[in-house]
Amino acid sequence: MSTNSKRLIAALAFFTWTALILAAFYVTQRPSLLKGARALADSGWALLVLALLLTNAAGIGTLLIRNLPQLNLEHIERLLLSIGIGLGLLGLFGFLMGILGWTHPIVLIGLQVGLLILLWWRKALQVVWVDLRCLGAAWREDMVFAPVWLKIAAAATLLFAFLLALAPPAEAFDALFYHLVGPQRFLDGSGMQPSSVPHFWFPALPEGMFLWAQGLGADRTTQLLHLTWAVLAVLFLWHWAASVWESKIAHATLLILLSMPSLYLLASWAYTDFALTFYALTALYAVYKAFDRERASPRIGWIIIAGLVAGMSMAVKYTSFLIPVSVVLLALWWGRRNLGSIFKFILIFSLVALVVAAPWYLRSWFVMGNPFYPFAFGGQYWDAFRADWYSQAGTGIGWQIKELFLLPLNATLGHRDANYYDGRIGPLFLILLPLTLYVLLKARHFFGRKRRTLFAITLFSLLSIAAWVLGVINSSALWQTRLLFPALIPFALPTALGLLAIKDLDTPQLRLSFIFNFVVVALVAVTVVDAGIHVLARNPLAYALGLETRQSYLAKVQPAYAQAIQLLESTPPNASLYFLFEPRSYGATRQVQIDPILDNFAHDWYLHGDADSLVQDWRSRGYTHVLIFRRGVDFLSGNRSGSFKPEYQAALELVIENHLTLAGTTPDGAYELYRINP
Repeated sequence: MSTNSKRLIAALAFFTWTALILAAFYVTQRPSLLKGARALADSGWALLVLALLLTNAAGIGTLLIRNLPQLNLEHIERLLLSIGIGLGLLGLFGFLMGILGWTHPIVLIGLQVGLLILLWWRKALQVVWVDLRCLGAAWREDMVFAPVWLKIAAAATLLFAFLLALAPPAEAFDALFYHLVGPQRFLDGSGMQPSSVPHFWFPALPEGMFLWAQGLGADRTTQLLHLTWAVLAVLFLWHWAASVWESKIAHATLLILLSMPSLYLLASWAYTDFALTFYALTALYAVYKAFDRERASPRIGWIIIAGLVAGMSMAVKYTSFLIPVSVVLLALWWGRRNLGSIFKFILIFSLVALVVAAPWYLRSWFVMGNPFYPFAFGGQYWDAFRADWYSQAGTGIGWQIKELFLLPLNATLGHRDANYYDGRIGPLFLILLPLTLYVLLKARHFFGRKRRTLFAITLFSLLSIAAWVLGVINSSALWQTRLLFPALIPFALPTALGLLAIKDLDTPQLRLSFIFNFVVVALVAVTVVDAGIHVLARNPLAYALGLETRQSYLAKVQPAYAQAIQLLESTPPNASLYFLFEPRSYGATRQVQIDPILDNFAHDWYLHGDADSLVQDWRSRGYTHVLIFRRGVDFLSGNRSGSFKPEYQAALELVIENHLTLAGTTPDGAYELYRINP
């Protein structure tokens, strides 16, 4: 045997020996890294899916934008617009994939990988990379002049939002209710079946993006996608402020945003508010750019972009109607001396916006008989009782002068908000409101881009706030400050001007601006530290690293709901459950009918009027069990509308006594599970 052969045998023997010892060692003394290997792989997969979707979104957007006429975009503009528009187009594509039933993971990943290769071949991704480097360089250059504490606050806020987004969907009520359940219906093949849940028929462009993530087994990526829209919106507003004014105004704008306690929290949830915020902001920017004073007519490329993003906003929420209205009003005002160009602008803008938004409205029209289901024209499963219950007309603050006068303060304090934690806007907007109004009054002396920027943002913000106030006047259900985010976030720019205008109040005896700067720094510091404490309490890294299970995390942040999900597991696999007073169902493995507007029992009683007929109807619809959320009963009985009247309470107890058998309760007594008697 040759020397080389002996060496090879010795090397193989030593390698085998090493492998055996290492295997024995790590089987006996398993390190934490190996214990959490599955969780780390899942977290890595969620980030990989995010990277794939964002890369393809940026490439699609770049491919589209670079073919539009009369556009000379800066690198930052092109990148931010490309990602946002690309996300919208992928959301539309995901929605169409759900309709067609092409939702198998192999199909979804195959399409995304194929798209990635195509975009590389068309050299769109190379452009994205250049634009990304330019954005990074511009940000670093701009932040050189920013205070150190502002850099720390911005980085910490982004980090906290990112860490929370790595947690499993557990805390966001509407995500567990319909933002994640809606896409899941398409993945299960029931997305186009009629349903009495009105929220499943709302415009759902972000949910179209969520479908890609959920279909690829990465539901946490849905939260990271919403965070992406938030980052895009903040960066776009920063760029707009810096390009029209200077870095100091851009930094002040970031400061205003960082003072909003709910900013990081809402961004980390699988919601849609920041998608709407981004498309609203870019629609205003597009019409502003289209009417460059140096040109006699609006530029066609910016008109198309305005139509695209306005259409995407209409595909996010019904409340987005003020975005295209604002764009048209701005176009009419800025182009009033050239009506021919204005009519052309409105025609092109409207056609593009309607084409983009149409799929969701056509779906509702085709399946439910109403493109705006359930509003305006009703539709299947809808009647006067449900319309009245949903609107809660007459439960708002009314036209009381005192209430209207106190509305800005009450909205800031948040103590009357229907969803307190996700609607905290912070005190700076209200504190600086007098100075912001002072700046806006002075804006008539501004010229060019500054004047048009303030006019565009202020018009949209005023219209949005007025619509919100009208809603609060009529219904307590609409008292949700979160609904103002798409208007308030752009309004951070005028508010930043108000912040810097405080110097106008300085006197030789009192430098108010010096004192107020300390107040603002302290306020932002408190907000960021409070966010950090919240993240520490949640400890999402424990789940991301495999130190905590999904069920235990859910039990920590939503104990009652976690117990309810476990309670459902005690029913037979083929059980069909009817929920009373519980709209959420994400994570349930049984067939369920949720209670979307908490009227299931009241509406059934309205239709049947007696317990026997009501329960017989439940049996005829195939329900085998009923899940009652007792806290939901208490909420309806005690809220301002008083919608769950004593007679409904008595009827519910009558049905339970005569037709249901208790099958289990959660340890805290919040949920009761009943079998429907044969």
